[in-house]
Amino acid sequence: MIVWGIGLVYLIVLLPLYMYVEKKRSILKAKKYKLALSVIFGALGLWGMIDQGFTLFSVFVLIGLLAAIAGDYYLVYIKHDRNKFLKGVFFFALTQLFYTIAMYLKLGTDGKEVMLAAVAIAIIWQVTYRLEMNLHKEGFLLTIYPFLVTFMAVKAGYELYVMESFDYSIVLFSVGALLFFASDIFLGLWRFYKSVSWYKYMVAIGYFTGQLLIAISLFYS
Repeated sequence: MIVWGIGLVYLIVLLPLYMYVEKKRSILKAKKYKLALSVIFGALGLWGMIDQGFTLFSVFVLIGLLAAIAGDYYLVYIKHDRNKFLKGVFFFALTQLFYTIAMYLKLGTDGKEVMLAAVAIAIIWQVTYRLEMNLHKEGFLLTIYPFLVTFMAVKAGYELYVMESFDYSIVLFSVGALLFFASDIFLGLWRFYKSVSWYKYMVAIGYFTGQLLIAISLFYS
């Protein structure tokens, strides 16, 4: 109950505060508020892992949460410093990789999600092409990042679909991963398509809510 109480304060008080400061000032000037939110979900993940005991799943999830903190720092430079922005993409790519490894260690695979991921990736690349979202101009790293985040999201969605008995850990982690994926879609639209203000709000809501659920999932692993 304490953890869920912290989660409610996080979503109802701290996240809106960060979004307000970012709107009134700028994403750069709101950096310390964003990092505070990131450190909280990292701390929750560590607490959950210690509380439930160390497993390969929890270790890889925690590493992913910590990589995301570094990613959050560098991603505030998304429209100000290309090199720092790409460093942020690198750390978030590590986050996606660690999350995906964690899911495969915990749940295994029957191969179907790999085929589904290939279809989803093809669709996403077709959409980016039609919207003239040229990711290639940012280099190899941003070209492969959509593969990683899509693979993670498809794995999460597939596990929710095939789950035979309710498992809090899988449900929380998978919903969190899907919200993370949704936030990346809006981030791509905001960065490479149109700088619509509500895209940026959807990025924050999807990302921080998703990360919070992933961190809390470790209390049930």
